[in-house]
Amino acid sequence: ALDFYLLVYFVQAGDVAAGANWKGILSSCFAVFSLVLLPLITYIALRYGKIATLIGIYFISALGSLAKWFIYVPGNQAAVVIDALLGASSFVAIAAILPTMLADLSAKTKQQSGYGYQGYFVAAQNKFVNFSIVGAMLGTGVLLNIIGFDARLGELQSEQSLFWMRICLAGGTFCLNGVSLLILLKYPFTDKQQIMR
Repeated sequence: ALDFYLLVYFVQAGDVAAGANWKGILSSCFAVFSLVLLPLITYIALRYGKIATLIGIYFISALGSLAKWFIYVPGNQAAVVIDALLGASSFVAIAAILPTMLADLSAKTKQQSGYGYQGYFVAAQNKFVNFSIVGAMLGTGVLLNIIGFDARLGELQSEQSLFWMRICLAGGTFCLNGVSLLILLKYPFTDKQQIMR
């Protein structure tokens, strides 16, 4: 949600309508790029493996996170298209790659134990995603209060508040992508060849 606040209060100097318009363009571009990337990323996952594909996706998303620092600045509104292009693959990963990995894990577990756990794995993923969404919403509100954001000030937000908003948007997403990359690169997957394919 920080991208919306930056678009309104930093990029568009408090103009809610203009900021919301650019947020709409950003969201539309995310949707279009996700649809376009879906078959490409699926092909790459089948050809090079799911883990290798996820590593590539999180690397590109990490670069996109750093790019946010330069995208969300006044006069650079049209660059939100680049933000969508660099970030859309992470949505494809959640929608297309992770469910197939859960299906693979369920099949492997059933083969080893004789019991199917697909419903359990899907329920666990859905619970995690829903908790993450709620946590992000609550966290954004708390974070905005901590950094001194005040909607009543409109375009008169403090420079410190806007600076920390930019740090949180670029740095926070970079850290999350970095953690994901570290897990994929360092976690000792058992039977790694099978999992990677």
